[in-house]
Amino acid sequence: MRNLKLPHRIVAMDHADPEKERVVPGERMQNIVTFSALVEAIMMGKLDLIDSNLLLRDDTPTSHAMIDQMLQILSRSPVNKDLIEWVNDLGVQVPLYKHVRENLVENNILHLQKKKLMGIAMSSKYTLKDPRIVTNYIQYLDVLNIEEQMDIRDLLCMIFLRNTDLNEISFLSKDPVKVLSKLNADNRVEIITDIAYKL
Repeated sequence: MRNLKLPHRIVAMDHADPEKERVVPGERMQNIVTFSALVEAIMMGKLDLIDSNLLLRDDTPTSHAMIDQMLQILSRSPVNKDLIEWVNDLGVQVPLYKHVRENLVENNILHLQKKKLMGIAMSSKYTLKDPRIVTNYIQYLDVLNIEEQMDIRDLLCMIFLRNTDLNEISFLSKDPVKVLSKLNADNRVEIITDIAYKL
């Protein structure tokens, strides 16, 4: 999981409960994944946050098609919007959740099982190929040395875990608010984590 980008981590955790198809309802999850992709673009230096406003810094293509699509939409917008407004707008325009989930299937992290009737696909179900990928990551977060190893992706995953039913079944003991207070976080990280709690 540590090798995965933030949207991929979030989607993998969305399939962590074997009793459920997904942990988080679809519309909310689309916004969470859109937010995660925007955070990745900020960390790549493609976007910047100034007083909650999301600004385009660099729209040159990346190796990530969905981030490139988001950057194109942002570059064509005549209006400055804050991060949460872009999450809501892009969550409707770009099917990021679907794209990330399909990417996880291609990379053998998720398994896609299709049910067919007379050759016609009736339904599909996504499951983790190995549930230990998420449980091992949660264990990693649990023993993580905050000052030496923590990064924004880990912190946002902790917030995600706290805001889902996984909080009840996980053994995650760190409080993200206390973690943030121990990090030398700049204003952008505070804005990002504040929005993460609202999604």
